[in-house]
Amino acid sequence: MDTKVDTLEQVDLITSENEKTTHMDLGTALKECSTALEYFLNNRFTDALSLLKPWKEQSMYHAMGYSSILVMQAGMTFEPKDMDAAMTSLRDALQTCQRFRKKAGLVETLTSFLYRQQPSDNLTEEEMHAELCYAEVLLQKAALTFLDESIIGFIKGGMRIRNSYQIFKECQAIINVRNGEKLESTHVHFKSGVSMGIGSFNLMLSLLPSRVLRLMEFLGFSGDRELGLSELREGAASNSLRSILCTLTLMMFHLYITVILGTGDGNLTESESLLQPYVKKFPNGALMLFYSARIALLKGDFTLAQEKFLACIAAQEEWRQIHHLCSWELMWAYCFEQNWREAYRYADILCKESKWSQAVYTFLKAAILSMLPEEEVTKMGENVEELFRQVDGFRMRIAGKSIPTEKFAAKKADRYNSPNPVKLVVPALEMIYVWNGFTVVGKRPDLTQSFLSTLTSAEQDLKESQNPSQYHLDDLCVLQLLKGLCLRELGQLSQAEQCFNQVISSEGEIKFNNYLVPYTMYEMGLLHKQRGDHDKAIEIMENVKANYKDYSMESRLHFRIHAALNTMGTFTAKLPPSPDSAGGGRGEKMEGNRDEADKCINIATRALDAGDKEKAVKFLHKAEKLFPTNKAKDLLDALLKNGSSAGNGAYRRRPDPHSQSADAQSERENQPTGGQESKGFTKEQVEGVQRIKRCKDYYDVLGVSKDASEDELKRAYRKLALKFHPDKNHAPGATDAFKKIGNAYAVLSNVDKRRQYDVSGGEEPSSPSHTNGGGFDFHRGFEADITPEDLFNMFFGGGFPSSSTHTFSNGRSSYSNHTDRHERTNERGDGGFSMFIQLMPIVVLIVVSVLSQMMVSPPPYSLYARPSTGQTLKRQTENMRVDYYVTEDFKSEYKGSALHQIEKSVEEDYVSNVRNNCWKERQTKTDLLYAAKVYRDDRMRKKAELMTMDNCKELDRLNNIFRGG
Repeated sequence: MDTKVDTLEQVDLITSENEKTTHMDLGTALKECSTALEYFLNNRFTDALSLLKPWKEQSMYHAMGYSSILVMQAGMTFEPKDMDAAMTSLRDALQTCQRFRKKAGLVETLTSFLYRQQPSDNLTEEEMHAELCYAEVLLQKAALTFLDESIIGFIKGGMRIRNSYQIFKECQAIINVRNGEKLESTHVHFKSGVSMGIGSFNLMLSLLPSRVLRLMEFLGFSGDRELGLSELREGAASNSLRSILCTLTLMMFHLYITVILGTGDGNLTESESLLQPYVKKFPNGALMLFYSARIALLKGDFTLAQEKFLACIAAQEEWRQIHHLCSWELMWAYCFEQNWREAYRYADILCKESKWSQAVYTFLKAAILSMLPEEEVTKMGENVEELFRQVDGFRMRIAGKSIPTEKFAAKKADRYNSPNPVKLVVPALEMIYVWNGFTVVGKRPDLTQSFLSTLTSAEQDLKESQNPSQYHLDDLCVLQLLKGLCLRELGQLSQAEQCFNQVISSEGEIKFNNYLVPYTMYEMGLLHKQRGDHDKAIEIMENVKANYKDYSMESRLHFRIHAALNTMGTFTAKLPPSPDSAGGGRGEKMEGNRDEADKCINIATRALDAGDKEKAVKFLHKAEKLFPTNKAKDLLDALLKNGSSAGNGAYRRRPDPHSQSADAQSERENQPTGGQESKGFTKEQVEGVQRIKRCKDYYDVLGVSKDASEDELKRAYRKLALKFHPDKNHAPGATDAFKKIGNAYAVLSNVDKRRQYDVSGGEEPSSPSHTNGGGFDFHRGFEADITPEDLFNMFFGGGFPSSSTHTFSNGRSSYSNHTDRHERTNERGDGGFSMFIQLMPIVVLIVVSVLSQMMVSPPPYSLYARPSTGQTLKRQTENMRVDYYVTEDFKSEYKGSALHQIEKSVEEDYVSNVRNNCWKERQTKTDLLYAAKVYRDDRMRKKAELMTMDNCKELDRLNNIFRGG
């Protein structure tokens, strides 16, 4: 107590001295902010604010520190007054930082509208810190803006995130430019701040699924996990103001993000070693006690975790929101031990005191009470059914859409709205799984066995039920999934696989829990990974990504799949490595590829001898990609010509359209694979497909007379297209039938083509003819203006023709699996528009990027000669031979890895330009053909047919180069 009084007197003394002057040098500001940070870490939050407040309008670091504490408080309370105070402090902090930033002259101001200036090497140390502080405050303001719960909030937040990231990159460039110079003592604080910013961005963005990550990289962001970890580790070890902030960011990643959005593989050892010095320095600090407790929890030492969380609660009373964090963790700790009474106690505290998510708290409280005997719940004065009914009314909405976890809870609780509600089966254990708690319980075999006993008992009760409800099968599948998790954690992999297979085989009968099958398949993939069969694990997870849509908590599963695939090394660089990389030149690299390709061919040959055609095809494809040879090509052609195994079970890898002939592709499309068999088809569908195949005439295909009007053709096409679309009809040959129907309408609806068709007759060739690219000629010489799928989209609102658009990604065109997509007729989950809302900041970044192009600086290269910037010297990239233009001093500034990075950017920009232009060409052609058809205008049709499609041809060439073709 005496210490605190002395400290407060010191604060008052400093305040009185501060009032005598209006300027504080950078070194002194950093020292005072370090003192404030120590107050904060020692639970003296008011002291920290009191020290920072007097100088928040004169010192950028005081302004940033003051606003940061208020933002943390607002984020924990969700109180409007705290939000307003935090937002006001952030505005003031931005103004304070702006005063210290480098002032641009008139010429620089005018020039900035055309391009952003390169990082200046004449910034003072204070101006450098001002840039950094401005970026950090801007990022905090973006985070607070997202809580505005409106579309405008997302737009503003997205703009601020992008601006903040650009400033961090410029600060990093400043460090690179000044590397080797004699720097001031405050520079270590600047460098650690840049490390924290760049590291945090890279680490967080690396969590995004690969398609979203490629989009972010296209916008100039970087999502390199290893770079992010490296930068944060460097910042944590720097003994600077932001060292503790880098440490806390790393621990947040290891202890929370990898558990909730990953596979639970956070580095606990690193977290302990990072935290240890601060535990010694601040033994009673709430944050130190909290993270120590979290580490103990993830290790499976729940008793120690509970002790430390309780110590954290007792350590301070000023910020009760920290108590709520501890209550949340204590609730789960007691759930893991199945101590439902204590778990209920902390769930009840959260319901009464915390405002973060009342829907989730209420559901968890009811779920925990469901695990207790009914008479005990009655004695507590609680009504479980009533609690479940309240869940939906507590849901929050962001930009008009629900939070996925709250939506999941409300959907589960919906069965209690019935006059005769059916009880949920082990809802508390199911929510433990939602938060990935089984990976934590798995550290304790005794508790895992206890979970298994509870699940087995619930399963027995369910099977003995005299009057099974409509939820009966769904509840059994929930139990099988959770049992499989326990068995897998106990090392009983075969039994776990049986449980998972029971869920997967029930796919067609599951009515309410549409998340079960994709999540179970993901867990099956992890099981195969545990066995060491990474190929099978990857195959299953890719199947989930490609073929399952619109189920509950879809986004969360995609994050987990991305994390799991990353651990198995499935993501590689988008462009080939430079000749300078990997310790050797191109010749050594190619020779290494040749050796690896020979090994793949040998494996494929042995697989053929054993009768495993699928494995042989896979390794032959791999050999072709590593180092194309005639031997691999001949073997592959022979295999595909004679047919290959379609694989067994419900798991299939997406076909690679560039690595197999069109004949083989078409053949597999028309064969019922495992996924299709699970859906089934009717006898009527089979007969319908056979009728279409037997038709020799397009009029017969559509079932109309030769004098049918345009309206009759449309009605006939609508009826047949819906009936035979591969998403609706899974009978063998349905894809070909659908194509035939589409081509029939495309020809007969065109006056000129119909007249020509009537003259030529309707007999089809007796044997299939092959086009240049291979495959059956469904057009019979009358090529449709658009594909059957595009035609279907025009009729039924499918949007722009997706099958005509190339994407350049890892050397493969994108693949959209129409025939295997799993149709969901039940209530849609958090996919679709909800996914769009969750990724709204990314959409905003796209818009912002387009709008800000006029203010972005030209990079050190240009794809075209630009005399105005001095970029007139022509060069060519090593890998893809792309021409680009640079200034005369480029050669001396960029060498080795720096040059490789520039050329990689050149090639990416070039590919992006070509891809976008190709899309525009295809859209223009499609629009012309559609307009020609609607307005019967031959000039438009001829104009479309005469389009050269130069960019699309160039894109094909680039794809061939990347594939080694």
